[in-house]
Amino acid sequence: HRARGTDGVMEAVAGGDDYELLFTVPRSRQGRLRGAARHFGVPITRIGIMTKAPDVVLRTPAGDVPLPDGFEHFR
Repeated sequence: HRARGTDGVMEAVAGGDDYELLFTVPRSRQGRLRGAARHFGVPITRIGIMTKAPDVVLRTPAGDVPLPDGFEHFR
């Protein structure tokens, strides 16, 4: 990405090549989710947390960065 002068993180966040599911699970159900993932052999990766704040941000060592607008699938 650096050779092309692009930011790899921003490309991953807003590039449009979304081939995995993104979902939320209440803390009270995280154990059940992990058990189901193990049972079915499906890897899961925690990528963030939900808060009451309406903003969606990417946390970086330099501070929070607003996410770029992504593709609008149903517009």
